[in-house]
Amino acid sequence: MTEILLNDTLAFTYPVVRKGESCPLIWDLRDPPSSAAQLVPYGQKHSTSFKFLQSQFATSPRVTGLYILCDLLPYPWKISARNQKGVTVGDVLEAIYQVARTPLTTEEWDRLPSKQRQRVNRVFDVRWTNASAPEKERNRGLKRVDCLLQSTRFAGLSMSYDDDFTCILTLSRNLD
Repeated sequence: MTEILLNDTLAFTYPVVRKGESCPLIWDLRDPPSSAAQLVPYGQKHSTSFKFLQSQFATSPRVTGLYILCDLLPYPWKISARNQKGVTVGDVLEAIYQVARTPLTTEEWDRLPSKQRQRVNRVFDVRWTNASAPEKERNRGLKRVDCLLQSTRFAGLSMSYDDDFTCILTLSRNLD
């Protein structure tokens, strides 16, 4: 069986290796993937075009499908990045973003414990009040990303030991 390696842009490493950062890609799941930036030496952010991320394969060797799991999600929301020419870094970010921006269903909401619902409501209130069109965003309702509370910062992917085509998504607390 061939070992699949993640692109360094996506790969999680323990923060002590990178002096505080676990991944060279800085991205908040609440924002579109086009807002992602890469760290350059000395910890500075460098704007990265989404077109560039779309040109970089997510794995070596390239694969046409990649599944992503995250223990912070309250439900097993399926995140799947697909591309017949090979999954790119951009495809991975888009897949995560699409699942994060999916409206929370009534069933998902009802299954949350009461205390968790209060926390999610507070996060939702902050999100919609800070939106460029607050009332429009409020009317769109709760999104799955609200269930992540403050842990919306992409911290990298790790390949699963159980399945060659599955990655584990690590998130960290947002710094702002």
